[in-house]
Amino acid sequence: MMGRMRRLGAALAAMALVTAGCASSSEDGGGEGGVDPVIWYDWDPNGPAMLALISGTLVLDDGCLTIDGQPIALPRDLGTWDASTVQLVYGDVTYAPGDAVSAGGGGGSITEEMTVPEGCGLAPGDGVFFVQDRSLG
Repeated sequence: MMGRMRRLGAALAAMALVTAGCASSSEDGGGEGGVDPVIWYDWDPNGPAMLALISGTLVLDDGCLTIDGQPIALPRDLGTWDASTVQLVYGDVTYAPGDAVSAGGGGGSITEEMTVPEGCGLAPGDGVFFVQDRSLG
C-alpha cells in the first residue's frame, strides 16, 4: 500500500510539473493561450493626431505585437486581440502576423495608463509608435 501511495504521489507531482510547464509556455507563447500581446492606450479618433506614417509587417515577437520590430500602441476603442485565432481585429478588418500594414501616428513614450504586455519588455518612458488611424490598411 505504501509503495502504491508513493507512486501515486510521484505521478501527481509529475503531472503538476507538466501542467505548470504548459501554463508558462502558453503565457509566453506570443499571444496564444489568452495572453494579449497588444499595447493599448486611450485615444480620441475625433481629436488631434500625429502625422507620421509607419509601414511594414505585423510581427508577433515574444508576446509583443510590433510592426517590423517597432513596438506599436493601438487605441483600445478601435481594436481587440483574438487569442484563439492569434489575430488582431482593428476597425472592421482582421489582421494576422505576417500581414502588411501601414498607419498614421507618431512616436511617444509609454505611460502608466497604457496596457503593456510583459512580452514587450517596456516600461513607462520607453519609446513606442502611437497608431492614430482608424485602419491599418
